[in-house]
Amino acid sequence: MKTRHALFASVLTSGLVASAAAHAVMGGAGLGADGRSVELSESPISRQVRQLVADALVIPLSEVTPLSSLASDLGADSIDCVELVMKVEQTFGIDISEDAAEKVIVVADLIRLAETLPRKM
Repeated sequence: MKTRHALFASVLTSGLVASAAAHAVMGGAGLGADGRSVELSESPISRQVRQLVADALVIPLSEVTPLSSLASDLGADSIDCVELVMKVEQTFGIDISEDAAEKVIVVADLIRLAETLPRKM
């Protein structure tokens, strides 16, 4: 059984890991394993997807993070979401299934699809 100290350390560490992971997706500084600040960069696909979302919803790019909910954080309605999925398909030359499209909730979902689905020939 974990002591309170070990449990607290575990929660703190997972929070740092989550924070570093979020920074890694969106770029910026994060924390390395030793607790020192590390400069992390955003992938070109992540940046492009975030820009597509910002342009489509007419909001500043700075408001669009990978963890932003399309609906509740960014104000996208169902039509906006369908149009975003179609724009990602067109921009990256991919096909997104209806099942996958229905599971898009946060910007990171669109980024993941753009990064992992095979390109059309």
